[in-house]
Amino acid sequence: MIPDISIIILAGGKSSRFGADKALAHFNGKTLIHNTIELAKGVTDNIIIISNQDGYNNVEFPVYPDIYRDKGPLGGVHSGLVNSNSELNFVLAADMPYVTLELIKYTINKATIDSNGVIPIANGLPEPLCGVYLKSVIPTIENCIKEDKLKMMDVLKEIKAEYIEVNAEMSFYSPYLFSNINTEEDLKIANRLMNEG
Repeated sequence: MIPDISIIILAGGKSSRFGADKALAHFNGKTLIHNTIELAKGVTDNIIIISNQDGYNNVEFPVYPDIYRDKGPLGGVHSGLVNSNSELNFVLAADMPYVTLELIKYTINKATIDSNGVIPIANGLPEPLCGVYLKSVIPTIENCIKEDKLKMMDVLKEIKAEYIEVNAEMSFYSPYLFSNINTEEDLKIANRLMNEG
């Protein structure tokens, strides 16, 4: 267990492409949200879920809605940081079923006092919904929301983040590591890959 850290699970928003609340869809015998919770428990018991949807009554950790509604993932990250009791936080989207405990711990261990975020990079692209954020970025996120800069990349440009490359040389690497579930077909493929693995 890593002390003094919270994991903020983003359960997603309207899931328009999926057609339902995808965090409640089944992957590997459990819902995506429960799979993500089990993963997070390997790091800490300080877990909070961000969702604006119903259906989370059987979740054992607190569920909070967005403070700023309809702002996409950025609104979820903001609500998570505001509701967290920890300075150090790991944000994880519930629709990324291939993320491993090793990746999470590796990213957390790269956090330093000189930065207020740690973001993995895979194939040259940052993965802002699988990274470390300090509560100190809340004002920056609020400014971005007020200025209608709602892309996570807008925030990353404004905060002092460390970027860590994740590549095939790492023991926990998988080409699917940061893949997410957007459609029913994605979920079928994910379940098939898990069964084959």
